[in-house]
Amino acid sequence: MSHQPTWEGLETVVLRQPRRKEQALASVWGRLSYFAELVNRRGDVLYSGPAIVIEAVNPTEPLKFGKSLSLDDAAELERLRSDGHKVRLGDRNHTIEPTLESCRATQLYRTMPHELGHWVDFLEKVQRPSATLGPGEEADHYGGLLDRYHSRPQREKEHFAHAFAERLRERLEAIRAIPFDRELDLGQVKQDGLRLEDFRLSQS
Repeated sequence: MSHQPTWEGLETVVLRQPRRKEQALASVWGRLSYFAELVNRRGDVLYSGPAIVIEAVNPTEPLKFGKSLSLDDAAELERLRSDGHKVRLGDRNHTIEPTLESCRATQLYRTMPHELGHWVDFLEKVQRPSATLGPGEEADHYGGLLDRYHSRPQREKEHFAHAFAERLRERLEAIRAIPFDRELDLGQVKQDGLRLEDFRLSQS
């Protein structure tokens, strides 16, 4: 793992509520946005730059995996199982039955480190090499680095992120930084106009 800060240049985590159609078509736990622009209702830009986006999920709704799994899908299913999700094999698909705690484990202890791994990959292959360039050569060379980065096979980028996340998770577990208990800020819930019952779902 790099000795340089893994979050270098990454300042924002977005907690996002996906639209219902987005959830139906492509349900994801989170993703890295290399450039995000956050605006308020008036259209004022509040932030622009890289961000990790964590998508809201409903811990009471089952997820579906096809019955026929690729090697990558099978590995992901095992990761979900290790996070505490119950997995059932049916006639047509695998059904993942989440709980509040299993969703929390997937998003906090695996998705966050995984997306951070994508950022470290980007730092090592694009951002840091371009920082050593002299005046006049940065723009062209940065574009070349960026093209090479995005032209790599997706599986290669995912393998890097998975490996990084696993190393980081082992390190955090070793110093007992994770797992940690939930903390409910009642004042913040009220201030944000949120429903308290959404934070008190059964953990069974």
